[in-house]
Parts: sequence; structure tokens; C-alpha cells
Amino acid sequence: RNLDFYQHVSPDKEVREASVAADKKFSSYSVESSMRKDVFDRLETLRKSEEYGSLSPEQQRYLDHTCRDYERKGLNLPEKERAQVEANLKRISELGIEFSKNLVEENKTLEF
Repeated sequence: RNLDFYQHVSPDKEVREASVAADKKFSSYSVESSMRKDVFDRLETLRKSEEYGSLSPEQQRYLDHTCRDYERKGLNLPEKERAQVEANLKRISELGIEFSKNLVEENKTLEF
């Protein structure tokens, strides 16, 4: 992810702001793509099917861990709660980007 590189090193404020905006868009997309219920449903269907037994142990483990990760993100929750989790994840991401931006923009010094 090189979108945030320029927000940390560019002397041009407009370039830094453009980098922050791009980082926010990418982060939002990343959250949305990781919260795809249709993908989770298909993986769960595969995990509960007879075909699961024909998978290699490595494939089964990968499928189990992927489903577990989706469940930890809340994809097994009802729609309303899942939407709230997604909104929270996006907000956390935005706050992290803003925090990073504020650190870069701050130029005060501390003297002891």
C-alpha cells in the first residue's frame, strides 16, 4: 500500500491531502470487500457440503480459518448488526488515517 507514502514525505500540502483522500477511499473499499456476505455464504456452503471431505487437509484448514475470520468480522450476524460492524470498521480506519495525518502535520517541538 503506497497510497499513504506521499502524505508522510511530500513537502506539498496538496499532494499530502490527495494522498490522505486516496488512502481513505482505499481503506473504505478494503473494509467493504472484506465484509462481502455473498463470499462468506458460499464458503460456508462449501464447508457444510459433501465436497468438503474431498478437500486436502490444507484446503480444509484454509477454508475453516477463512470462515472463522469472516465470523470474527461479524458476517454471521443479522443484517442490521453487520452493517453497524462495517460502519464501525470504516470509522476506525478513518480515525487512524486522520491520526496519522495529524502527526505528520504537527510541527511543534517539546523541550525538556
